Amino acid sequence: MIRILVPALLILTVCYACSKDKYKTKPSLEVLDESSIVPRDGQIYVRLKFTDKEGDIARDSIWYLPELLNVRRPVGPREYIPVKDPLPDFPDKSSGEIELRLDHFLYYKEIADNTPGHDKNDTIRIRFVLQDRAGNTSDTAISGQIVLLDQ
Repeated sequence: MIRILVPALLILTVCYACSKDKYKTKPSLEVLDESSIVPRDGQIYVRLKFTDKEGDIARDSIWYLPELLNVRRPVGPREYIPVKDPLPDFPDKSSGEIELRLDHFLYYKEIADNTPGHDKNDTIRIRFVLQDRAGNTSDTAISGQIVLLDQ
């Protein structure tokens, strides 16, 4: 009996392990690369990697929310408004990369410190969430620190 039971359990275990999907229905998002220093007339560059079991990422949206990391007080409000951008139409695929280029001037907040010798550079990080066409949202991916130069 054991001679039959052990191989049968082994075959069932292998079949179960092989049938597991590599990707989940809920999209996943990971920051691969980002700008670390952005000049005043430059763009913030962020490269993200996504995975999604159904591959229904195209034609939906990516949300992002910059977060001010400065200790010093900005001239205007401290908070940013979340941004929802549509994703372009591309063939359904279960994994791929997304590149974002965001203009410096949209995210730079002038520092209210007028002390001579202090720079007015701004430091942010950005939180990203991906939504697929079925309404599933990814976990939040967070960029590293990005310095927006005032010069």
